[in-house]
Amino acid sequence: GNLPTAHFPFDSASINGDAADLLGALASCFVTGPLTGARLNLVGHADPRGGIAYNIVLGQQRAGSVASFLAQRGLAETRMGTLSKGAFEASGTDENGWSQDRKVEVFLAD
Repeated sequence: GNLPTAHFPFDSASINGDAADLLGALASCFVTGPLTGARLNLVGHADPRGGIAYNIVLGQQRAGSVASFLAQRGLAETRMGTLSKGAFEASGTDENGWSQDRKVEVFLAD
């Protein structure tokens, strides 16, 4: 199935609300479910309103925040990789679009 995408508030790497629920279910899937033993990559993104360096750092903080969240729920850190794309793939032009740009995507690793 599809792996969830965690979305974040403006200028934040905090996980809460729907993102926490989605990531909790993801952790269960990787710790005791059908993906036990699988590796994943976490790719952090930002909306385009900050500078390039700032958005790269924020994307990495978001990916790290998700990795920490999953590790606290039993997923070994050695099974996760993190990467930031900053705002390089951002497509939003207003708050609604920018809210979709602020995310961490989860991919199965090779």
